[in-house]
Amino acid sequence: MINLETLDLSYNDLHGSIPSSFNQLTFLSKFSVAYNHLAGAIPTGGQFLSFPSSSFEGNPGLCGKLISPCVVNNVGLRRPNPSSADSKFGRTSSVLGITISVGIGIAIILAILLLRISRNDVGVPIGDAQDEINRVPELSDAFGPPKLVLFKNADCKDLTVSDLLKSHKQL
Repeated sequence: MINLETLDLSYNDLHGSIPSSFNQLTFLSKFSVAYNHLAGAIPTGGQFLSFPSSSFEGNPGLCGKLISPCVVNNVGLRRPNPSSADSKFGRTSSVLGITISVGIGIAIILAILLLRISRNDVGVPIGDAQDEINRVPELSDAFGPPKLVLFKNADCKDLTVSDLLKSHKQL
């Protein structure tokens, strides 16, 4: 295995770290562990400094000279935390996105409700015209019996509007 020239372990759902024993693969010219779930520091000896950063992409837990520097603390090696400005921007963007989405959702629901309400008014049947005509006497009875007014005047055979208006003023 020491004479291995090509090692492609990409897209294999691997977990853990890259073994430091890979430094002994001195003939290794092509290497890729891209798109796995690897974490920890990338080995620095052997051929590892000659591989492109694309050989390690898709592994957010990896760190080293080729991608992002590792942070040493009590727990071990870790990738650097995003700056507080980036995290505040991310939180602000998330809150803004959620707020806009909720607002658009409420606007759509209100538009649908208003559309249904307006369509319900339009869809109410009015009925036949004959039924409406037959209801007129019922409605006029609600205001009391009709009053018939007769005028008896032998002197005036033609009654004009002005005569009616004059009689109204005399009452």
